[in-house]
This record gives sequence, structure tokens and C-alpha cells, in this order.
Amino acid sequence: LSKDGHVLYVGTHRTGSDGLAIHDNFGVANIHFFEPVAEFFTALQSLVSDAAQTRPRLNASLHNFGWGEEQAEVTIALDESASSAFGVVNRLQGATETTVVHVHQVSQVLELLQIPGEIDLVHMNCEGCEYE
Repeated sequence: LSKDGHVLYVGTHRTGSDGLAIHDNFGVANIHFFEPVAEFFTALQSLVSDAAQTRPRLNASLHNFGWGEEQAEVTIALDESASSAFGVVNRLQGATETTVVHVHQVSQVLELLQIPGEIDLVHMNCEGCEYE
């Protein structure tokens, strides 16, 4: 990973901890955090803003949508530690709380970001979306 590289962290949940750990351990400056759940995204905004105060090289970009095969509105199940709408980890059955999230087609995401050069790492922590 290069210090001026770009990491795309998909499914950051409330804390973005993996993205911050990548920054801290490898010195990667540009971290893109993707979290589609509004409640989790709001918490993430506050935490990353606070984290940036002690990490002057951190260039954090936060995005309130998920990735998918195509652009869609997706209903997902929520619990305190995760969310899911996909495959073997689908928690919609018996879920007490659901929400609708925006999902953008991967090719559109890459066009939107306009990252110069190569992406160093795509880290997916999205409870099953990698099956899509």
C-alpha cells in the first residue's frame, strides 16, 4: 500500500475502524468510507471527523450508499452489530427493524470517485454483498 494510495472501505458500519487501522498501520492517506445505513453513517461522520483531528494526513471521504451489481433501493435488516440483505446472511426473516438503502452500480461508483491512478485496496465488510 502506498502512502498516497487510495483504499475503498465498503460496509464501514458505525466506526470505520478497519479504514482507520489501515491508515494508522500503513500510512495510506486517502480512505473512502462507504456506509449505506443512514443511522450508521451519521455515527461514522462524527467518529471520522474526531479521528481526523489527531491524524493530519488522513484524507477521509464518506459516502452514504452501498455497492451492487446495479443501481437499486434495497431493503435490509438491521441489528446492533450488522445489517444485511444478501445471500446466506440474509436476516430479513424475523427482523425487527429494516431500512431502505441506496446501492450504486460498481462501475458508476468508480466513475464518481475519479481516482487518479490505481486503487490500492478494496476492503469489503458488508455481510454478504460480496456474493453479488
